Amino acid sequence: MATKTKAPTPSTGAPELNTEVANRLHDPFENYYLGVLRTNDPLLLERGNGGQAFELYRDLKRDGKVFSGLQKRKLALISRPWQVDPIKPGEAGQADAAVVLAMLKSVMFDKLCGELLDALLVGFAPAEIVWTYQDGLITPARIVKRAQRRFVYVQVDPNASPELRLLTRANMLTGEAVPPKKFLVHRVNPEDDNPYGTGLGLQLYWPVFFKRKGILAWNKLNDRFGSPTPMGKYPKISGPKEKGTLLDALRAMSNDGAIIIPEGMSVEMLESKLTGSISTQKDLCAYMDNWISEVILSQEATQTTGATGAAANEREDVRLDLVQADADLLSDTLNSTLIQWFCEFNGLTPCQVSRVIKKPEDLEATSETAVSV
Repeated sequence: MATKTKAPTPSTGAPELNTEVANRLHDPFENYYLGVLRTNDPLLLERGNGGQAFELYRDLKRDGKVFSGLQKRKLALISRPWQVDPIKPGEAGQADAAVVLAMLKSVMFDKLCGELLDALLVGFAPAEIVWTYQDGLITPARIVKRAQRRFVYVQVDPNASPELRLLTRANMLTGEAVPPKKFLVHRVNPEDDNPYGTGLGLQLYWPVFFKRKGILAWNKLNDRFGSPTPMGKYPKISGPKEKGTLLDALRAMSNDGAIIIPEGMSVEMLESKLTGSISTQKDLCAYMDNWISEVILSQEATQTTGATGAAANEREDVRLDLVQADADLLSDTLNSTLIQWFCEFNGLTPCQVSRVIKKPEDLEATSETAVSV
């Protein structure tokens, strides 16, 4: 007769199970209402305006240097080959992995990865899965990226993960609950378990801000000193009509401005004592561009040309490290959401996707080795 096994009795001093002590609801420095959590990004808290706070970072993509750097991060990842493998080896697992592979191809996997990598700038990127039934499988018909401003996280149970809520016109505070296994969210750098993550926008905002100010001052300088300002003199007996005619004529000669003075009067300009060419604004913009490049790519843009030998190898290693980290984090998100749900819905062997990241083979060195042999 089979004997019944009893559940182990917790011994004295055993840890309390399935509980959190230092969760965000117990944080005395956390300001929340009805369980709605806020981002802990200090810049968004200072300058953001409710749900529109994340638009502050999306606006940074209008800067060409920011957009270029983010494109390098994204394209460096999605250009790498990817594969699907079963967690447990075997023929059945390989067959199920082929099914998952076909599903990912049908939803344009690389495009999805590129969209989810917007989390690099903002901190998190939500996407909605539109499930359908096709060829005997519950599968995504499409996956649509959604704007960050439309979502909030609410935490009511201190021992549960924060719940993603969708803001609607009927409920703009706590939002409405979303169906389970419907939304996947990729996040980066979730400091203190913050569900919104912390994006590169925190470090990019000020260099972009100062760069825009510098470009504005630079353009004003070019307008002021790039072409002469016409000046006309009118007789002292001239009336308003004659003065207006003279001023209109001068304005037709210049888009920047014109000056009219009575005949016999003089106008002087106080010039700066700086000698040589004035490059302050140009240097400021170049410095900010280097700052932006170093934040996004972890290396200064001024060093991208002329790098040889050990310096070039070091830059290549840093680039590969970034690609590998981005790929691993994104794969973790997809494996724990989309792929896991797809396998559960269809009774498939658990599978996982991964990117193949490796340093390109040095063909010149290989050819020299082959010749020497």
